[in-house]
Amino acid sequence: MNTRHSADPDAAGLRLLAEFRQDLTGVPADTEDRMRHTVLNATLHSQPAARNGRIWRMPVSRRTMLGSTAALALTGIAGSAVVAAELFSTDSPHHPATGTVVGTEPGAAGMLELTAQKAGSGQAFSIAPGQYVYQRTHSHRLYFLGDVRLQEDTWRETWLDPQGMFPVRMRGEEGINRRPLTDADRAAAQRSGLLDQPPQKYDLSADDPLLAYAANKAKLVANGPSLSQPTPEFLATLPTDPHALLDLLRSGVGGGQPVDDAQVFERVGRLFRETGPALGPQVQAALYRAVAKLPGLLRVEGQVELAGYTGIAIAYPVAGKQQHEIILHPKTFAFIGTRSNAGQIDESWTVVVAWGITNSVGQVP
Repeated sequence: MNTRHSADPDAAGLRLLAEFRQDLTGVPADTEDRMRHTVLNATLHSQPAARNGRIWRMPVSRRTMLGSTAALALTGIAGSAVVAAELFSTDSPHHPATGTVVGTEPGAAGMLELTAQKAGSGQAFSIAPGQYVYQRTHSHRLYFLGDVRLQEDTWRETWLDPQGMFPVRMRGEEGINRRPLTDADRAAAQRSGLLDQPPQKYDLSADDPLLAYAANKAKLVANGPSLSQPTPEFLATLPTDPHALLDLLRSGVGGGQPVDDAQVFERVGRLFRETGPALGPQVQAALYRAVAKLPGLLRVEGQVELAGYTGIAIAYPVAGKQQHEIILHPKTFAFIGTRSNAGQIDESWTVVVAWGITNSVGQVP
């Protein structure tokens, strides 16, 4: 076999398929996919000698993932159980990401296939009646106060009702590291005293109008579950065939209107960010494979840094409009967050730091 290096990370798999295709008569229908997946895994996780003197090693991640995607697939959660998946540890030593890639980095499709394999190998979980989904996030945003444009960070804890994934309680701190966008904004902010205000803490309960919990539940009862108001039961009915799932996403499943591919990509990122472990392993894998079929998908070169969180960015660019990105952990390939408009003045991102299952609202796993 010709082992000459190729810049295409999938080239080895494609060559194998070409050479063995003539011998595949009568084998199971998924044989070609399984062969290709095996080659992709070997590309990332083996330790081959350098070809042409080029070996790319993943840089050290500034925060270390505890466990793999399987840690988010919580199994058999019963009445008194409290389970948490801490995605990043602030006090753990830095560990080099495992795996060596020969030549160039895997492209968007190759990375999403590896991510799908990781996600699909997890175990299904269940939430007992009366339990809640806990989430902790770190976000960066641009917003306006009058004509002043400011950027700031937010920490947030949310307890979600799994029937609709509606917030039942939300508490956090916003206004962290508040800074003006331009010199003109700085002058206006200083005149208004905005930069002198300390970060603001908040704690909202289910009866707070901002959460609109009762109205959201009534809407769920009236219209049924959808991608924007999912239930674990609804998510379990999503097709696990990537082609069928992509068709469904484009059609606006759950009563929505048909959407374009940029909206499909953004919706899938939001689904991972807002639903987390309520997505079963096979549905997660199918979502990654469905996204991989979108034309124009790109992998951002190297790794991205989001206030100390290191990730791999898969982007769907739209000329002159928003660019959405799904951020994956560089070691485990697990979903860690989303980013929009990278490098622009209105860049925003959210990293999911932890997921958990609790028995009561306000309980921290």
